[in-house]
Amino acid sequence: MAAVWRRPRAVVLACSAIALLGVVHAGLTLRVQSDNVRLVAEGLPFRQAFEELAEHLPVLNRSLIVLVESDSPLTARDTADQLALALRDESSVRDVYQPGGGLFFRRNALLYLDVDEIDDLIDRLARLQPALAQVDRSPEIGPLVDWARDALALQGVVPEAPDLWIDLLDRLAEAARSASEGRIVAADWSEIVSGTRQGETTRAVLFVEPRSEYRQLAEAGDTMRTIRRVAAEVAADAGASTTIRITGYPALAYEEVQGLLSDTALAGLASLVLAACFLRLSLRSWRLVAAGSLTLLVGLGWTAGFASLAIGSLNIISVLFAVLFIGLGVDFAIHLGIRYLDGIEAGLEPEHAMCAAVERAGGALALCAATTAIGFYSFVPTDYKGVAELGLIAGTGMLIIFFLSVSFHPALLALGLRPERVVPRSPNPVLGLLSRLVARRSGWICGAALLAMGGGLFAFPALRFDANVIKMRDPGAESVQAFEALLSERGIGSPWYIDVLAVDAQAAEDVAQRVEGLDSVDQVVTLRDWVPDAQEEKLALLEDAALLLETPSASGERVVFDLQATHRILVALQALIAERAPHFQPEALRSAALSAARALERFLARVEASEDPEALIAGLEVNLIGRLPSRLAALRDALEAERFGVEELPAGLLERMRTRDGRIRVQIYPAEDLNDPAAWERFADGVRSVEPRATGLAINLLEFGRVTMDSLRQAFVTALIAITGLLWLVGHRREIPFVMLPLVWAGIIAGGAVVLAGIELNFANVVVLPLLFGIGVDSTIHLVSRWREDSRVELGTTSTARAVLYSALTTAASFGTLALSAHRGVASLGLLLLLGLACTLLASLVVLPAILTLRRPASP
Repeated sequence: MAAVWRRPRAVVLACSAIALLGVVHAGLTLRVQSDNVRLVAEGLPFRQAFEELAEHLPVLNRSLIVLVESDSPLTARDTADQLALALRDESSVRDVYQPGGGLFFRRNALLYLDVDEIDDLIDRLARLQPALAQVDRSPEIGPLVDWARDALALQGVVPEAPDLWIDLLDRLAEAARSASEGRIVAADWSEIVSGTRQGETTRAVLFVEPRSEYRQLAEAGDTMRTIRRVAAEVAADAGASTTIRITGYPALAYEEVQGLLSDTALAGLASLVLAACFLRLSLRSWRLVAAGSLTLLVGLGWTAGFASLAIGSLNIISVLFAVLFIGLGVDFAIHLGIRYLDGIEAGLEPEHAMCAAVERAGGALALCAATTAIGFYSFVPTDYKGVAELGLIAGTGMLIIFFLSVSFHPALLALGLRPERVVPRSPNPVLGLLSRLVARRSGWICGAALLAMGGGLFAFPALRFDANVIKMRDPGAESVQAFEALLSERGIGSPWYIDVLAVDAQAAEDVAQRVEGLDSVDQVVTLRDWVPDAQEEKLALLEDAALLLETPSASGERVVFDLQATHRILVALQALIAERAPHFQPEALRSAALSAARALERFLARVEASEDPEALIAGLEVNLIGRLPSRLAALRDALEAERFGVEELPAGLLERMRTRDGRIRVQIYPAEDLNDPAAWERFADGVRSVEPRATGLAINLLEFGRVTMDSLRQAFVTALIAITGLLWLVGHRREIPFVMLPLVWAGIIAGGAVVLAGIELNFANVVVLPLLFGIGVDSTIHLVSRWREDSRVELGTTSTARAVLYSALTTAASFGTLALSAHRGVASLGLLLLLGLACTLLASLVVLPAILTLRRPASP
């Protein structure tokens, strides 16, 4: 210390230069790693399986998912078609893949129907042929309604083809309701003609592959901006009811990292300001505040430089090291500063006051730095590399800030950053109240603490871990909202599917056969499933069906209906449906007819009351037949399908289902909603019991959660043993129970409080328990060390208790900035740290003094 005081300028310049070099090196080399798979150890089987799939089918992870949603399946599909065409013209886009969409599937869609379904299609075409021909000649509502009225008038109580009439009446009711509300929702005539629903979902999905490979997150942002620009133009044409959002791994990673960088920068700045405020409150000297703040900044530069040299990158968890460093590092300035002021108040010269402060508090500070570092380092040997890297950086940061606190900080004081004047310190009222309470009711306090610990132990087993990483992220991010919308899907629409790489096509079919028997599996898809069977028989049927649509679009006499005529026909149709509906059989037809009659009645009432009836009828016309001409053209194309095999499948599909060396991807979809943790576990474990090399989001997150919990247990035990061993080695053997018991109590109480608050552990906040153990032991070490100096002193009245209080408040304020993060994982980390610090502070200032009071020797 004397050497520092004699050469303060050299110490300050040397430490500052190292900090500057560290900041420069970190700025040039330190990058944020967004790959969540790298947060766990490389040797884990589930990570190896995932990386094998990613290596052979890289397009699966580098593609952005564009989710198109509208108020009807038809509008969603048509908008997706237009968006795909527009994006293919963009130079930054390599390819756009539409599952089940595009020219190939439009041309061959009917081959994917069963033979019986094609027979039904032909039957419906034959019955609808007069109407289709009429609309083909006159694409207006009048001829279609006129045909419907005449055709329905010829039907009996049980019409021919009741299913066809159910579909027609349902579409009529939907069109009338939408038109009454001023909405445009075009009927999907391809479903009416085929008799099959293409799904109730009003979503369509595109996979957009950029030309770059996302070596940098900025490239993901550039592609996302391109998609948004094009999507805005397409969505404007589609109408206000259509939304287009971007998600997928690159989008999720980009928005998460951008949000985290913004949040942590603000949290770091806020932490520094709050630390300065609490330094001022505890030390009452702006010069000491400046010295403490500069020490923190220099230490932060050293720590950033260490991170860039030792690791070279930050992950989504280790990016928080700066906030943790500030919140914990300020403790050293507070404890040393208060001891320094004790010496100044005692009349010592500044140099001697600092020497006395280091002599009295230095040992405890060194021990605290070591124990806090152990709390961080305890994760380093675990398989959870995300927190292990944070532990390595932050743990080393604690050793750095201790070194700077006994070198750089005193050097600043020697250069003139000494307290302006000594302000007499009045007793802290909170500490005074606690001290009196402990002195009078120590037995009661210990008894209440035991009861509370019993309650905590009872609640502790209810701690839950949520492995859904999406729930950690910012709920306001577009990529998160879109992905959560996809998570609600079941079966083939779910992103929770599992993948298996089979050596060839036959092996893929064998895998499919094995997993299809699992109750948790809804559907299995292999490359062979994309090639329809019985193609020759189906093509012959389609050739016959094509004859029904050979009427040229310009042939026949064009029928024109004016507004009054159309209105009269609609009134007549409504009356006919209302009259016949109660007598129709079966029940489904009766229900559809009654619904159509009511919808038409309301629509006609709106028309009669409207100042612009023509607009309402025009809306009904668009809803009924607006897209029928294009559907007829598409149907004619589909009726001219040709036989195809695997090699004729779209390149985008083959690229996703077959590797270059011929291995085949098998997709396995869940039968249950995997938002239910039990269903999730049944699905993932069930498939892996049959196929150990299976991979995918469902397996990765489940196994990631298990690794995290195993790492938490390992880290906690490591921290407990290491800290206890350290205390034993440095000669605090008799005080070990007094140091550790309050911490164990605080940990149990914190765990119970977490359960009562309904907070679940996740990938971000699991670091709290071992970390709190390392942080909490600092306070008990300081207080027990002070008690060793004078066992008769009331701890609550000492400057050490004052330092513990202000240190805890400063750390809590710093960590509290994390609770304001939009990232739910980081926010939960901040909340748990606040909760844990409150418990450790209660243990340090109430439970520990009560225990020591009971042990105090009786007064003579």
